[in-house]
Amino acid sequence: IRFLAQAAYVAYPVYDKNSKITNPTLEEFDFKKWLYGATPLSQDVHNEPFVAVFQSKTNTNEWLLAFKGSATIWDWWEDFKFDFADFPFFNNNKKKSNLQTEQGFKDIYTTVVSSQIGSLQHQLFDFVNNDNPRQLIIAGHSLGSALAEMFTYDLLKCGGDLIPKQISHINYACPKVFNYYSALDFRSLLNANFTVLRIVNQHDLVPKLPEIGEEQISFCYYHATDYFLMDFWEKYESLPDHFYVYHSIVNYKNVLNTINMTLPISYPQKGECRGIKSVTEHTILEYDIPS
Repeated sequence: IRFLAQAAYVAYPVYDKNSKITNPTLEEFDFKKWLYGATPLSQDVHNEPFVAVFQSKTNTNEWLLAFKGSATIWDWWEDFKFDFADFPFFNNNKKKSNLQTEQGFKDIYTTVVSSQIGSLQHQLFDFVNNDNPRQLIIAGHSLGSALAEMFTYDLLKCGGDLIPKQISHINYACPKVFNYYSALDFRSLLNANFTVLRIVNQHDLVPKLPEIGEEQISFCYYHATDYFLMDFWEKYESLPDHFYVYHSIVNYKNVLNTINMTLPISYPQKGECRGIKSVTEHTILEYDIPS
């Protein structure tokens, strides 16, 4: 959990004084390349790095994909496109289905960056086809978590030899990505070899979004996966920008680095909560199985 928080943090591009992207570093992994996404705005398309690709230094079959969150005005523009859209499966049989996602996430995932490299979706599947990862680790924060969940779902739906033997996916501050039916479908594909876990600060608004429509199956967005619930807040309530305090990957990472992370070995049963208590009265990390 701590390591992938660091991976999600380094996925945010850093530029040198010449406005060139510097290569991110991650312990025990070599950086290989960036994958690019496009955020359509009117008739223009803004391209930016969205996924940092790493390979293990000790196991060439183990790869890591780190998805960055919202970093530009174009990203935020897409975040607030709350309309439903059919899920854009890579192996699309063109049949109409009730499996849907949010329009803004779909736009970034499927918009063609250039004729040479295609969309972010196509770059991700080119990576799987060409590098053939047998163990795939996935991390993401915020918008990056949404794109990471879309790719994981998309990959698992492909079936066959394309799927790695093991997928370990942990994301941070993920918004709601799926409609009711796609959330159920995604969850049905997860097992001991294909795991997805969300890390959520209970004060963070983003995991509660999009919040639209009525409390009916057809009008709401849903999470598909289990989560650890964290509780961190700002010490002085008079400080501005509460949203960034509660949502920042820096704060997620720093809190995780300072708390006791001795997790229970046995699996919680439905309706049972186990976790780690801080030295205060607040629950710092709690495992909760949603109904």
